[in-house]
Order: sequence, then structure tokens, then C-alpha cells
Amino acid sequence: MFDRIKENKKVILERLTEIIIMVISVSIIILVADNSETFNRSEKEAEDDGLTLWYNDQRYDEYFTNLAADYEKVKGIKVNVKYMSDIDYLENINKANKQTDDTLGKAPDIYLLDSDELEAAYGYGLAKENESSYYNLENYSPTAINAITYKGKKVAYPLTFDTEFMIYNDEYFKSVPVNFQAIINYSKNFKFSENKDVKYIMYWNVEDIYHNYGFVGKYMNIGGGAGDDKTKIDVNTDEVKKAFSFYTELSKDFGINISDDFGGLAKAFMNGEIIASIVTMDEYNELKDLDNPKKISYNVCGLPDLNDESGTKPLSRTETLVVNYMSDKDKEAEELAKYATYDRTDLIYSQTGLFSTKHTDYANADYAVIQEQYDNSCILPKMLVTGDYFAQVQSVLNKAWNGENVEDKLNAMYETYKTRLQ
Repeated sequence: MFDRIKENKKVILERLTEIIIMVISVSIIILVADNSETFNRSEKEAEDDGLTLWYNDQRYDEYFTNLAADYEKVKGIKVNVKYMSDIDYLENINKANKQTDDTLGKAPDIYLLDSDELEAAYGYGLAKENESSYYNLENYSPTAINAITYKGKKVAYPLTFDTEFMIYNDEYFKSVPVNFQAIINYSKNFKFSENKDVKYIMYWNVEDIYHNYGFVGKYMNIGGGAGDDKTKIDVNTDEVKKAFSFYTELSKDFGINISDDFGGLAKAFMNGEIIASIVTMDEYNELKDLDNPKKISYNVCGLPDLNDESGTKPLSRTETLVVNYMSDKDKEAEELAKYATYDRTDLIYSQTGLFSTKHTDYANADYAVIQEQYDNSCILPKMLVTGDYFAQVQSVLNKAWNGENVEDKLNAMYETYKTRLQ
């Protein structure tokens, strides 16, 4: 009898323990779920409180963070800055607009975008027209206005640019080279034996379109000035073929191996190994940050002409801010776009290493030259069917650099794009 009572007590105790554990477990689950819901609600409320800005280029980390802090201080409006991968960027904006993917969070009210993707953005209904009177030829170059224009409408706000230009060691070139033919002539008479440090008269990244397009840029074009004209296909004219032929001659005189690692170019220039180079903002900024133990003195100039008959025209890349057409805060987003691209352009270069597209009176002569190069540059075409255009051009440039006759390649390129654009 006593043993039975003892056993019953044991069973009751075990069941009571199970019940207590169950109650505690359920309480914990409810508490966690409640906290999680509170966190998600707080996160959503934070996004809803103000504007949301997406960007896909980490060079803008510092700039957008500081811009948001400055904007909230001056305007009293919070800006939630969010870096997003470049992979499926526009598609993810579309998904966020439709709320079909909770992992993306709130759709952007405003976002960063390369100008060559504006046809896609506008076509998908992701870009609201820019009707501000500030974006005119008094404040911005035709290049910047063309970069944000699609089918005659401004559909973005021009923010920054990058372009190609030339640097040269002024110990050897006392003035800006007249043209590339003059540099070739100089190289043929140069005495390397008397200048032990020098390895190259000219050296640049011959495998990158942003360093090479200028050689053919004056004559080669798809899409016209704004990059959206399907009737404009200049890729195999006599002028284009002549420019490619001259490019092949350059390869013979300058002896640059296309398979080189060009990552050390800035350091080699500062060591006196290179007299002149074609650079973009990445190399230029790297040069400025390097030590200069040999006291190399250099100048910046625009791309010289090819020769007395043929010219050059640099390639540029324009980054824009786009107001999301689906945003319910589009008016506030327009004000932020203007603030970033017009009112506070003084923040841009120091925090991104890129120059503002807005006309600026630079005291630094180098900066003025770089801006002038952009003002007279080619922009990227915006059409979806020309998305591989620059890869195709660089492929033909590579063949020309290796000594191939590329006339047939250029003719084939013309037929390809003619078919696509029809």
C-alpha cells in the first residue's frame, strides 16, 4: 500500500514536471515570437519613417551615409540607406515594389543606377521623369544631360562621372603631346640606355574598354548622342576602320603585352618607369595617395588626337539617381535627388573618388581638365539590345592590338546590331 502511494506520487510529480516544462517552453516561444514581431515591426516602422535609398556600388558607402545624416540634420527627413548587390538589382526593385519578396524590405524611394540601364528602368516603370528646371545646359554639360535622357525625357538625376584622360611625366614631355603620332616619333628617338629608370614611353591597360575606347570613340557610335536612337549604327565606317588600323600600329611601337597585370601601373609611373599613361579616376586617385620618393612631376591632359587627320573622343560613365515611379513619397525623393546632385555636390569627390557631373569651377587645373574630358566624351548606349556593345568593341580592339586585320569583324558587328535594332 505504501509502495503504491509512493509510486503514485512519483507519477504525479513526473507529470507535474512535464506540465511545468511545457508551460515554460510555450512561454518562451510566445516571448520570442512577440520580441521577433516587435523587432520586425520596429524595423518596418524605421523604414517607413523617412525615405529609403538603395545603391549597388560600395564606393558610395561613406558618401550616402554622410549624405543621409546631413539631410536629416538640414531637412529633418530621415534617409534609410541600403546597399544592395548589383545582381538582379532592377528586378529586386520591381519585386520590392510588388512586395513579392519579404527579404528585400521596403522598396526604394530613390536609387543609384548607371545611365546605360535607364531604358530598362523606365521601360519597367521604375523611373519617374525629372521635370526640374535645374537640370539644364547652364548647370550641366550636354554629356550629363544626354546621360539622363531617354526618348527625349529626363528620367534620372546626374550624380557622378568617370572618364579616361592622360597623365605624363613632365621631365620628358615639356608640354602636352600634339598627338599620338608625335609620341610614336618621340619613342623612336628615345635613348633608353641614357634613361635607366624608363621602361615604357606609354603604358596603359590595353585590355579595358574605359582606357581604350577613346582611340575609336570619335567615329564609333551606337544610339547617337543620348544612346537611344536605333537608327544610329556607326561601327564599320571608313573612319572607324582607319582608327582601328592606327591602334594596331600603336601596339607595334609601344610593346605592351595584352596579358600583363595592369594593377601596378600607378606605382610603376611613380617609380619613373612610365613616361605617359591613359588612366581613369581609380589610377588617378591611387597616384595621388602614393609616396613620391623620386619627386616625379606629372601633368594631366586630355586624350591627344591620333594624328593630323584623325581625332579621339574619350568614353565616360555616368552614375545617376533615379526616383522610383512606384514610390508613395516621390515628391520627397525628388527633393533628395536634387539635394544630392545639385545642392551638395561639394561632398562627392572627397567621399567617392569621383567627380560631380554638375559644372564646377575647380581651382585645381587637373580637375578642370578631367571635367572638360567628360564634357566632350561618349556615353554608354542605353538600349537593352546593346548591352554587350562595349564587350564586343573591346574584343575587336584586342584583336587589333594583336595585329589582326579587323575589317571583317567590324562588318559583322554592324550586321549584328542592325538586325537587333530593327
